[in-house]
Amino acid sequence: KSFSIAQPTCSRYFTLDLVCLSLKYLPQDAEQCAMGLIRSCCCFCIMPLLICLVAMVGLVMLPPVNDALVVYGQLNLDPHSGALDVLQMVQALAMMAKCMDLPFSQPMLVGCGRISLARVLYTPAHGWEGAGMGIKGTEPGKPGVFVFSHKAVTSYQNEPDLKRDPDVFVASSVRDIWEAKGIVPKGFFPLVISMDTDSPERIKRRTLMNDVLTTLLTPPDSMDVASAAAASGLKGPWVLTDAKAAERLVASLLFKSLFGITASQEFLDDVHMWVDNAKPCAISKCKPFTGTNMWETFTRIASIVEKTDVGQAYMEEAKRRGFDKPVDRLGEMVFITLFAGVGGTGDNVAAALYMLSKNKKFRPMFWKNPDAFVREAARLGPGVAGMLTKNAKPRTITFGNGRLHNMAEGDYSYIWNSAGGVDPTVFGGPEKSETYAHAFDPERENLDRMLTWNGELGNILACNTTVGCPGTAARPCPGTRLALKVQVEVLKYVMKITEKESGSGEL
Repeated sequence: KSFSIAQPTCSRYFTLDLVCLSLKYLPQDAEQCAMGLIRSCCCFCIMPLLICLVAMVGLVMLPPVNDALVVYGQLNLDPHSGALDVLQMVQALAMMAKCMDLPFSQPMLVGCGRISLARVLYTPAHGWEGAGMGIKGTEPGKPGVFVFSHKAVTSYQNEPDLKRDPDVFVASSVRDIWEAKGIVPKGFFPLVISMDTDSPERIKRRTLMNDVLTTLLTPPDSMDVASAAAASGLKGPWVLTDAKAAERLVASLLFKSLFGITASQEFLDDVHMWVDNAKPCAISKCKPFTGTNMWETFTRIASIVEKTDVGQAYMEEAKRRGFDKPVDRLGEMVFITLFAGVGGTGDNVAAALYMLSKNKKFRPMFWKNPDAFVREAARLGPGVAGMLTKNAKPRTITFGNGRLHNMAEGDYSYIWNSAGGVDPTVFGGPEKSETYAHAFDPERENLDRMLTWNGELGNILACNTTVGCPGTAARPCPGTRLALKVQVEVLKYVMKITEKESGSGEL
C-alpha cells in the first residue's frame, strides 16, 4: 500500500513509491502513488532539479508506471488543471527519450513522437476502440480533447461544419507569437488552412490554388533531381542521415515544380533558415532572437516568386476573382509551400532516408515499389501531426474509460492524424496488433488508409480536385500528389548515388 500523502517527512524510502507506481493499483491508490513520487523527489531538494526530473522521466518510461498514471489522470484530472499539464509533460519527455536513436535524426525523433503520443498519453486508459479520444492539458496550445483513433480522426476531418481558430496556427498564438515577434505583419493571417471547412473564403482560395498551380493536381512526369542537387551545392559522398541535404532537394523540386524557380544556394539558405525557425514557433517554442529577421527572409523568398511567370499569373488571376490583395494570396501560397511543403515533405524524406540507412533489408523493398515505400515511410515518420479545431456545437463524449465529458461550442479538439495512422484496429492486421501497426511493411494491404495528408490517402487521390471532396476528403493537403512525387524522385536519386559510391549496391 502507498503511504499517506499528508506525511511531511522523508521517513519512507523512495523505493516504496517506485514499487507502488510499478503496480497497477486502483485509481484511488494511484493518486497516492503519484503524489508519493513527487514528494520523494522533493525530499532530495539538495540535488539539482534536473536530476529529479530525469529520475521522474526514467520512471515514467516504465510502461506499468506510465499506464497507472494515464489511468488515473484520464479518469480524475481536469484539462485545465496544472496537475494534468505536469503529468503529460513528464510523459512526453519520457516518450521522446524512448524515441531517441543513434545516429541522431531530428525528423525521426519528431515522427516517432507523433505516432507514439496516443499510446503514451491516452490508450492505456481508453483503448483504441470506442470514442478514440482523451483529455488534453494546456501545454502546448489549448486544453481540450485529443482525438486519436482512425475512426474518430476521419470523422472529425470530414465534418462539413468543422471550425478553426483564426488566432491559432498549429499550436501557437498568431497574435502573441507570430505578430508580436514580427515574424509576420498584422493582417497576414489567417491562412486558408486555418479557416472553417464551410467558409466560402476558404473554398475560394483553395480553388485559386487548384486552378493556377496545376502541378498540385498533376505533378510533372519527371524531375531533374541531379540539376537540383548541383544548383543546391550538394555533392557526394552522400550521408543518408543528413536531413538538411534532403530538405534542400525537396525545396529545389517544389519551387521548380510550382513556380519554375531554379533555386540558388542563397535561396535555399533562406528557405532553410525560415523553415528551421518557423517549426518551433508553431508549437509556441520559438528559438531565441526569432523575430523580424524571419519576415525579412520570407520577403526575399516571396519577392523571387513574385517575379516568375507563375507568380504574376497567380496574382493576376487573384485580382480577376475579386481578391483585395493579390500579393497576399501569393504570399500565403509561399508560406504554405515553405512550412507544409518544404518542412513537412522534407521531414518525410529525411525519415525515409534514415530508415534506409539503418536497415539494409529496406533497400530491396524500396526498389520493388518506391511509391508504396514512400507512403509507408510517411505513415511511420509523418511530417504532419494533425490540426487544432473548435467545437461547432455542444456535445457530450463518453471516453473509452467511461468518463463523460461535456464540450461546449468553441471548445478545442486536437485531431491527431499521426495517431490514426498507427491505429491497430486498422493497421494491426487480423489480430489488431499494436506491434504490427508500428512495423514497417510497404506491402500492407490497406496502406491507402493512411492519414498523413489530412484524410485517407485513397480518398484524397480519388478526388479530382485539390480543393477536396465533401464527406471523404473534405480538406486534404493541397500538395499531397506533388509531395508524393517529390519524395519518390529524391529517394530514387539518392539511392542510385549512394549505391554507385559504394561500388556494390551497399550503403
